[in-house]
Amino acid sequence: MTTYAPSREAVDADGRRWRCCAGAAIINSSGHLLVGERIKISGAWNCPQGGMDAVSKVAGNPETALEAASREAFEEVGLRVGVDIVPIAAMSDDAAVKYEAGGWLKQAGFAGQQLHWVLFTCCNAVGDVDAAAMCDLGGHGGEAAEFSAVRWQPFEDVIEGMWPAKRAPYEALRRWVEPLLADHWQAAAARVD
Repeated sequence: MTTYAPSREAVDADGRRWRCCAGAAIINSSGHLLVGERIKISGAWNCPQGGMDAVSKVAGNPETALEAASREAFEEVGLRVGVDIVPIAAMSDDAAVKYEAGGWLKQAGFAGQQLHWVLFTCCNAVGDVDAAAMCDLGGHGGEAAEFSAVRWQPFEDVIEGMWPAKRAPYEALRRWVEPLLADHWQAAAARVD
């Protein structure tokens, strides 16, 4: 059994425990989302994500969504903030999406996960066109490899191909991202003018 660092937790009004996790929603200049095919589940594509540590390796406080999503982007696809990706926004705790999950989470007493999205934009010119040319899928930071392949994919295609348990968090991501992207592209266009 894999051992994980203790995670931040959220408890709902019914007393159910949820493992706090962060997802790295990385977009390119076409507004497509970076997804990877999971090694252990052929045909399952999703964004890098993982638990928000109860104690940050950087600050010693509980890990923020931005810290966790940045770490996961590095561990799972080898991307570095400021080199390959730049953060745009982090989802508030109130907007985070809960979804039920089994396996080791259930064995540890969690009802599932509370997913906090962080939106990044790609700043790697080669990777903006070809995700595979930018990503290193070997596993970093002492973590095992998670993905066998990566690609840029439109949000609608990602959601349509998502397995049912994870569809709601990706639909919430799309709703949260749409106004942010509109503002982001307007600001980028204004800088060009």
